[in-house]
Amino acid sequence: MQFRYRVLAFLPTLLLTVFGLLADTNKAAPKPAEQKFHAILVWATDDDKPPEKEEELKAIEPGLREKFKFFKWKNYFQVGERKHVSIRPNETKELQLSHKCKLKLRESEKEGLEVQLIGEGKPLWSKNQAMPLKDTLIIGGDDKNATAWMVVLKPE
Repeated sequence: MQFRYRVLAFLPTLLLTVFGLLADTNKAAPKPAEQKFHAILVWATDDDKPPEKEEELKAIEPGLREKFKFFKWKNYFQVGERKHVSIRPNETKELQLSHKCKLKLRESEKEGLEVQLIGEGKPLWSKNQAMPLKDTLIIGGDDKNATAWMVVLKPE
């Protein structure tokens, strides 16, 4: 007899829990998080800025300059304008950073952000990056005359 009263006393709590779980499953799924970045093309060199490139090249910001302290070059210049990009899961975006450099981004819920660097129409580098990307991602390679180019993905 006591057992029956204990079960009956517990029944309203059990029903509220079950109805609460059912109500949660009927809610709309949250929208996937959108990632926002700035993509910046950077040229690294030990030389000074060429006068004929005055319009095209800008000094990089001090906070970004700090990210390059592990590299060997003396000067880092932003090439062209930084590009803003926002991407959601299962979306692909392409950014033309210069006439030679393109960045292709694809976000997958399972694999994270796939970054593909394309130079002069040829895929040069590809990487999957865990998401959300909270720190700056720098990718790139050597160029002629002991210089280098890099693409920076900087979260907003």
